[in-house]
Amino acid sequence: MDLIEKVKILNNHLVAKNFSKVIKGCLIISKKIPNNSYILNLAGMAYQGLDQQEKAIHFFNEAIKNEPNNVAALNNLSNSLKAIGELEASKFNYEKILKIDPEYISAYNNYANLKISFNDFEGAIELYKKALAIIRKNSKISSVLKDKLINILFSLASAHQSINQVEDAKKIIIEILNIDPNHISAHKLFSSIIEYSNEDDNSIEHQKKMEK
Repeated sequence: MDLIEKVKILNNHLVAKNFSKVIKGCLIISKKIPNNSYILNLAGMAYQGLDQQEKAIHFFNEAIKNEPNNVAALNNLSNSLKAIGELEASKFNYEKILKIDPEYISAYNNYANLKISFNDFEGAIELYKKALAIIRKNSKISSVLKDKLINILFSLASAHQSINQVEDAKKIIIEILNIDPNHISAHKLFSSIIEYSNEDDNSIEHQKKMEK
C-alpha cells in the first residue's frame, strides 16, 4: 500500500472519529518518513479530537517547523491555543495565516469566533463578512462551501443580535432560511428576536415551522 492510500485511510478514520487509529497510523508512517508536515498535522488533529490539546499543539508545532507556511497546521494550532486559554498566541497565529493566505476562509471564521471571546463583536462581524465575500466569489458553491456559508451566516446573525443590531440579524436569518428552510438554529434565533402576533401571517407561519 502506497503513502497516498495510507493517508486516505487515515483521513477516513479522522472523519469517523477513530482518533486512536489515526495517531497509531501517523506514528508508524513518521518512523519511515519523518518530518512530514501533513502527517504531523494529521496526528495533531487526532489529538485535538481527543481533547488532548497539549499533545496536539506539539504536533502542530512540529508540522510548522518543517513547513512554516502550512496554514492548515497554523489554523489548527490557533484553535488548540484558544482551547487552553492562550488567546493572544491564538490571535497572533490567525493574523499570521491571513498574511500568508488572505483567502483562507476558516481562519477568518475562527478568528472571528476568537474575537467573540474578547466581546469584540464588531471586529468579529467584519471578519465574518470577509469570509462570506470570499465564498460568494465562487461561481459554483459546493456542498462543503454551502455548509460553511450557512454556519458563518448564523454566526454573523448571532453577533449582530449580541449588540442589538436586530434588523441586520433578521435579514441574515431570512437569508439562511432561504437556503435551508429547515435550519432549526436559525428558527430559534429568529424566535428570540421577533415579537409574535396572532395577526401576523409571517409570525404564525414561523411558529408552525418551529413546532414541526
